[in-house]
Amino acid sequence: MGAFELITDGSTIPVFAWKLKETISDQTNYSLFDLADKLRERGWLVPAYTMTKNRQDLTVQRVVIKEGFSRDMADLLLRDIHSAIAFFSISVSLSVKIIWFPFPSLTDVEEKLA
Repeated sequence: MGAFELITDGSTIPVFAWKLKETISDQTNYSLFDLADKLRERGWLVPAYTMTKNRQDLTVQRVVIKEGFSRDMADLLLRDIHSAIAFFSISVSLSVKIIWFPFPSLTDVEEKLA
């Protein structure tokens, strides 16, 4: 998926782990910890971890596929991941608009309402 790079692909054990692509991680306004929190709001437990001493610079997120995890559930998870990323993108857009397009003064608002 676009911003992510798979670390494990589930071919040996039913675990998928990924990280943010290095080319993208400096350009995003969110981390995998932020994504994990946003997914938790939708009921998903998709933890993010910082690796051990030798790779503390690497943060990964993983999902364990258990028996009964259907294609429909996988589609819902992907939809919620896309929605979370869209939320973070919109948050940046709104803050940029506020910086570039400041709110009108109270006098301007009162004149338009009159």
